[in-house]
This record gives sequence, C-alpha cells and structure tokens, in this order.
Amino acid sequence: MLDRRDALELFDYDRWAGLRYVRALQEVPSPSAEVMRLWTHVVISLETWFERVVAAQPPRTDFWPTGLDLATLARRLEGAQRAWRTHLERLEPSGFARVVRFKNAKGEDCADPLEAIVRHVVNHGTHHRAQLASLLRAAGHTPPITDFIAWRRELAREKPPTEARPWKHFVIASDYLAPLTEIDRLLAEHRAHLGTGYTRGLLLASGPQNPRKGGMILARAYDRSELEQFLAEDPFAKAGIARYHLVEFDPVKQSDLFANWARTEA
Repeated sequence: MLDRRDALELFDYDRWAGLRYVRALQEVPSPSAEVMRLWTHVVISLETWFERVVAAQPPRTDFWPTGLDLATLARRLEGAQRAWRTHLERLEPSGFARVVRFKNAKGEDCADPLEAIVRHVVNHGTHHRAQLASLLRAAGHTPPITDFIAWRRELAREKPPTEARPWKHFVIASDYLAPLTEIDRLLAEHRAHLGTGYTRGLLLASGPQNPRKGGMILARAYDRSELEQFLAEDPFAKAGIARYHLVEFDPVKQSDLFANWARTEA
C-alpha cells in the first residue's frame, strides 16, 4: 500500500520534472501546435484528476483544450501541484485505500482507489513528457532530462547527509470492550488495517491473547505519535470496542532475526 511519504515523494518528482519543462518550453522560440497540445493536456489532466479525487463539480469533459499560453499553463501547473500536495499532506493513512468514483471522458462510471490514482497521475505525466521530448528533438531542440533517478541524484547533492533516525520499539496490548460477536463483526477490517501497518514496516507480529480478551502487537515507529495515530484509525478503536496500551522498550538484547527487523528502514 502506498503511504503518505511515498505519495509526496512521487509528487515532488513530478513537480521537479514539470518545472524543468516549463523552463525548457519558455526557451523554445515558437513551440509547435502539437507541443502545446500535449503540454496543455499534461496540465489539464493534473487538474482533472485532483477534481475527481475531491469530487469537484461539474466534471471536466475537455481534456485537450486549445488557446492556453505557456505563462497560463505554468501558473495552473503550480496551482495543481500545490493542491495535490496539500491534500496528500492532510490525508489519513487509510485514505489511500479510499475508492474514488467518477465519470471518465467518455461518460463511463469508474471507481479506482486513491493509491492507484496517485501512481497513474505521476506515470501519466512521465508518459507525455517522453512524447514532448521526442517532438522537441525532432524540431532541433534539446529536451530536459527528467528521469526519476536524475531527480534523486540531484536531491542527494543538494541535501547534506543526515544521521538515520533511530526506531522506537513498542509492545501494544489491547483490551476488548465488547462481546466477541462484536469483535468478530469487524475482525476482517481490523486485520486489513493491520496489514497496512506491516506494509509500512511498523509491525513485526500481532495476534489475539489467550484467552481471547484482547490482542498483542510488537511494533516500531520513529515517534510514539505515529503509532497512536495508526491505532486510532483501527476499526476496533473507531467503533469503541477495543482500547490500546502502548509500552515503549529498548531491545538491548535481541536475536539476529529481530535485529534485522529492528534496524531495517521501512
């Protein structure tokens, strides 16, 4: 499952690549009609997908408009990128699984998880920038380099090296506050939520207590508040049928298997 950090990284890359094309196209004396058509589509699509995610009305139907100049497109690109980033920064971790329902350009009903939309939007921009690069080369111009790895290398050069943040480790005990019939009703949703914790690298093990009066979780996080937020979003907690207790501990002695998990980046 995509998480907030991954999504923001993808959009940081997309913004970097987009700004490179803004500068490159400004240096082209007279961009061809096809170049302008493709670049307009890139910007409009970024806006449109955001409108779909936030259920803006009315839905856009024209994805290939004409008549927009480079300055206008640059402003709209920056605005769309800012809107996306603000939305993702405020999104709860579980929000990436939310299914977004909308009508596509053909008027067909569609339903896609936000996680897939985020990946698609960035990939869509990459696809059309490759087309723009071919058009610019054919016209005798040198397109900008916008490879993802080039962005990462540039970022590494600009950022001073920092020490890795140490993990904090926790034992989490939960107490059931409702009959097992109520617990079992939400058990599948609860386990699905825990699954996102394993994907994010937060959890090592989890399971019910014996006798079954609650659960136990072995977890880690850079900060206690990260786990508290994760647990607050659990279906059991939202329904008020379980209460969690976090105990932080320092694993000064550990097996090799645990040590690998304790040190590995998420």
